[in-house]
Amino acid sequence: MYSISIAFGAGASFVIVLLLSIKIGFLCAVYKDGWFDKMMRSIVFVTTAMPPYWVGLLLMWAIGVKFGWLPTNGNGTWKHLILPAFTVALSYISTYIRLIRNNMLENMKQDYVLYANVRGLSPKSIWVKHVLKNSMCQNPYSCILPYYASSYYTLMFKQLFIFYCITIINIEVFIMANRL
Repeated sequence: MYSISIAFGAGASFVIVLLLSIKIGFLCAVYKDGWFDKMMRSIVFVTTAMPPYWVGLLLMWAIGVKFGWLPTNGNGTWKHLILPAFTVALSYISTYIRLIRNNMLENMKQDYVLYANVRGLSPKSIWVKHVLKNSMCQNPYSCILPYYASSYYTLMFKQLFIFYCITIINIEVFIMANRL
């Protein structure tokens, strides 16, 4: 059961990383030095500095205990994998947002962008079809991401261990409290 949870959790966190980092990195590059870019850079700075186990505990407290949106412990349904998968994804999202943003900003300075503007292409098509496409060729998804596969599984194992250990600790505390 744990190996299936680790595989599904790592796959889910990988999908979360792909979806969020590309979109947020793209928007940060397009709206450079705007309020969204500044806000996301500060969030990226904070999430990069925080260790994943601490982020997991904070998410368990905020989302599971305070608001009660997701279960904080246990296994069995897909809802039990959301918090560990997002916790693992959060540590990688911040790295990939910075890489995508910086690659896009470098590519926006290239001559082909100037030539596309002169030809009369819309800025949206230039950003999506040319700049983002060329930024992704130099990006982690083709080069760096395969090296992170083992750390994905290791980090997912650690996060699931934290989430399951809290379940075991809760059960032990409940048993000890009922014995007294």
